[in-house]
Amino acid sequence: MKPITTEGLQATISYLYLMAFCPPEQIWHFRQSSHPLRLSLAKAADMTEGEYFSRVLPEASRRIVAFHQNTQEPDEALSADLAQAARWAHISPESALDFSRLMLKIVDSPTWTDSEFSLRHKHGFELSDSAHRYLFFSLVSKPNYDLLDDLLKAEMKKPEAEQDLVQAMWTFTMAHLWGTLGMKQTFISADHMGNLSYCLLTLSTFKSRRPLPTAQMMAYQEANQTMIQNWGRS
Repeated sequence: MKPITTEGLQATISYLYLMAFCPPEQIWHFRQSSHPLRLSLAKAADMTEGEYFSRVLPEASRRIVAFHQNTQEPDEALSADLAQAARWAHISPESALDFSRLMLKIVDSPTWTDSEFSLRHKHGFELSDSAHRYLFFSLVSKPNYDLLDDLLKAEMKKPEAEQDLVQAMWTFTMAHLWGTLGMKQTFISADHMGNLSYCLLTLSTFKSRRPLPTAQMMAYQEANQTMIQNWGRS
């Protein structure tokens, strides 16, 4: 049995967010698709899958709560509840829904708005009430922003009438989810896709030090919300 590495812990945290993104009625398909990821995490620590998650879930849950409560001393009872909900989330759509609801309660913690990150990077996040929910996932899952830069450059080379920033961002977001899960299949609702893409766009502008003007961010968000409403419709 090996110590759980920082990379393993971050991958587990990412996995918990992915599970929360999954529509409850698709939780069994998600569990099947994510099986290679869970096995690889356990194998890296020389543990069985059950041993690994029993050991790592309390710390992963504690870190999620700590981030969203903006504290080094998170609510221990809430952390324990999250670990327990995560342990059983894949059992049924009902347990998956319970887990997702608890995650939503945690990531909507009002203390995030007073965090150092929020105050330093207010531009962008202030235009979306939901983008902060995806911040910790976006940070620990390490998106490939070079790929995003290439996608956006390719989009800008198109005639202006054919450019679609929202579609490019959704393509990047899905590619990131595929990479995080370890295979080209994942399960996510339209709301999560759209709001996660907005969070990733905002973070990418911070990283490149080229924040988009507020008017452009507002236009993106309007088109993004339209995409959410129409996603999956024929």
